[in-house]
Amino acid sequence: MINQIAILSCIGVLLGAILGSFISMASWRWLRKETWGGRSKCPACGRQLGVMDLIPILSYFLVGRKCRCGARISMRYPIIEAVTAVLTALVLVRFGVTWLSVFGIILVVLLMLIIVIDWENFIIPDRLVILLFISGLVWRWLVEGTWFAPFLGLGAGVMLFLTAFLAAYIVERINEQESLGGGDLKLLFVAGPWVGFQILPLLLILSGFFGLLFYLLWKHIKLPAQQSADVPFGAFPYGPAICASIFTCVMVEKWVLMLFPN
Repeated sequence: MINQIAILSCIGVLLGAILGSFISMASWRWLRKETWGGRSKCPACGRQLGVMDLIPILSYFLVGRKCRCGARISMRYPIIEAVTAVLTALVLVRFGVTWLSVFGIILVVLLMLIIVIDWENFIIPDRLVILLFISGLVWRWLVEGTWFAPFLGLGAGVMLFLTAFLAAYIVERINEQESLGGGDLKLLFVAGPWVGFQILPLLLILSGFFGLLFYLLWKHIKLPAQQSADVPFGAFPYGPAICASIFTCVMVEKWVLMLFPN
């Protein structure tokens, strides 16, 4: 058992680091409308990166954290790769070599893309939300094994959306300021199929908990605000907190249902 966990962990870390490198590239090019094809380049000088520059996580340290042009390499790259590696390893250890792991890894990739894009740009792309929704329906069917399970997941999404919409409306009426963006509400809706009805309260509790943690991190590192017409000064991207909550609920659903059976 221990050997199996160790093997799955190693495979997960290696696969996750590679996927993390893809996420770093895709999230950077997504809103810049750059093609995903072609070799990666230094954002400062435009030089194409060599083999030693493209080893996930390790390259950041091997090249001395600087490009040959002298520009510092952002910490975003090793952080994204390391976090994705850990999450992928957790999925493989939790679900083993099964279809659940396949869709769990798809979940990791989609959530990480949403987290990075929203954190850096205050935007949650609709295409990612749609992919998350479709894969969530399949996930709910795999977990529960019944033809109507995806419809129950859809109902859970509607309940989440309406609950969050009502709460946001009340807060906005009191503060006269936008509290939840449209992307956050969409993300809560597609979370339904991933978590199901029974642990919806846990998702909402975790969303508040992770929201507070990410807000404190946001303030601590003093990220510059990236403004747009509908993002007021001092706005905070809430999408990453929702994503962290979805992943946590997916990982612990079985144990929560064992503790609180019907």
